[in-house]
Amino acid sequence: MQKTYSTKELANIVGVHVNTLRFYEKIGFLTKPERKENGYRIYTDLEQCKVIRLAMKAEVVYEKMRMNELLNDDILILDSTEGLSFIGQGNTAEIYAYSKDSIVKLYRDGFPEEGVEKEWEITNKVQKVFDMMPRALKYVVHEKRYGILYEKAPGMDMFSLLSSKPLSICGMGKRIAIIHSEIHTTTIKNVVTAKEKLTQEIGWVDDLTLNEKNRIIEVLNMLSEKNSLCHFDFHPGIELSGVWQIQ
Repeated sequence: MQKTYSTKELANIVGVHVNTLRFYEKIGFLTKPERKENGYRIYTDLEQCKVIRLAMKAEVVYEKMRMNELLNDDILILDSTEGLSFIGQGNTAEIYAYSKDSIVKLYRDGFPEEGVEKEWEITNKVQKVFDMMPRALKYVVHEKRYGILYEKAPGMDMFSLLSSKPLSICGMGKRIAIIHSEIHTTTIKNVVTAKEKLTQEIGWVDDLTLNEKNRIIEVLNMLSEKNSLCHFDFHPGIELSGVWQIQ
């Protein structure tokens, strides 16, 4: 059976940056690799040999700004976060103001690039069918960290708005229900399904035995399948007033 490699594994073996592999694909030196069911790229030994030959033939080490130009407008090489205003953080990422109209969501060191890449692809697909969300503008690379440059959504989140105007809870409750309904009535294809996401997350749980996990997944697979859009973290804190966008 032919051995396969992830993007990061192949880059480490050959000794090139993962962006170099993406650049080789972009200019046609490498064919686009197959993907696993979870969307991750997989490379074979043949691609490994091609990359080694290409790397050996390279006469110039691409400067960061030059690489940014060659990769068109899809990738932003972020040299430093100094000078950027820190907005907030979550378990996996930090948020910085990049310009008056955009913010950088920068994932922490060690967060898998494939996960960020998947968010980039899914966000662009969802934006085409559901426009009540900020646009993903560029894929961000900062040293060994990855992220996404997003359009900045104006307004105050619904939790903060309720704190200042508690009597508006009925109207806001109705609004959040309408938006949730609009999400579920939107049809989308060729993205990770709820079953796939739940199956993956069940596999990460340490408090369940393998037998328990398999039983849960077996029941999960019995559920019907649809192409409705689903938001896995829908709550008032992600809704922004003004133009009523969701994060």
